[in-house]
Amino acid sequence: MKLIQNIKQKIHDWNAARELRKYAPLLAKDAGGLNATQLVELIYSPKWERFFWTKQVKAELAALVERVEALKPRVVVEIGTNMGGSLFCFTKVAAPEALIISIDLPGGMGGGGYPWYREEFYLSFASAKQHMLLWRDDSHNPLVKKRLEETLRQQPIDFLFLDGDHSYEGIKQDFEMYAPLVRSGGIIAFHDIKPSLPDNWIQVGRFWEEIKAGYKHEEIIDSSVSWGGIGILYQK
Repeated sequence: MKLIQNIKQKIHDWNAARELRKYAPLLAKDAGGLNATQLVELIYSPKWERFFWTKQVKAELAALVERVEALKPRVVVEIGTNMGGSLFCFTKVAAPEALIISIDLPGGMGGGGYPWYREEFYLSFASAKQHMLLWRDDSHNPLVKKRLEETLRQQPIDFLFLDGDHSYEGIKQDFEMYAPLVRSGGIIAFHDIKPSLPDNWIQVGRFWEEIKAGYKHEEIIDSSVSWGGIGILYQK
C-alpha cells in the first residue's frame, strides 16, 4: 500500500512540475507592465488563483506591494514563502537588478515548506537581471543567518518580510536576527498582526504591540475580515 502511495505521489509531483513549467511563461507575459495593485489582482484572478492560493487579505497585500513598489528595493528577503503569491509580487516591483532571497522551512507551521516541484516556478518570477535564491531551511538557524550575511557581502536589506513562524518566540527571534540587517529607511513588514486569542499559536500581534512604538510604523488592516493585518516598521 505504501509503495502504491509513493508511486501516486511521484506521478502527482511530476505532473504538477510539468504544469507549472508550462504556465510560467504565460504568467510572466500576463504580469508584464502591471503595477502593484494590478499584480495582486492578477494572482487572485480566476486564471491564476489556483497556482497561488495566497493566504493574505487581498486589500492588505495590495497596499503593502504598493509601498514596496515605491521603495524599489535592491535586496528583498522574505521569511515564509509557502505558495509564492507575495514572493511573485515583491519580485515584480523590486529593482531590475534586485537580489531576492526566500527562506522557507519545510514542514513549518502554517503551511510552510513548498514542494520541490515549485522551485522552478518561483525562479521564473525573476527578470533576466534579477537574482533569486530559494533556501528551504530554518530561519532560526544561526548558520542560515551567517549564510545570508555572506551572500549579502555587507549590502543591507531594503525590504524584509516576516511571514514565517507566527508564534511569539518565533517572530521575536526572526526580528531580532534579521532586522539589524535592514538599512536605515528600509521596510520591515509583519503579517498577521491582528490580535489573536491567548490560546492561538499566532502571536505576531502580541510582539507587534510590544515593539511598534519604538519605530515609525504603519498598520494596514482591512476591518471587513477577522484575520490578517500587516504591520510595517521603517528602520531607524
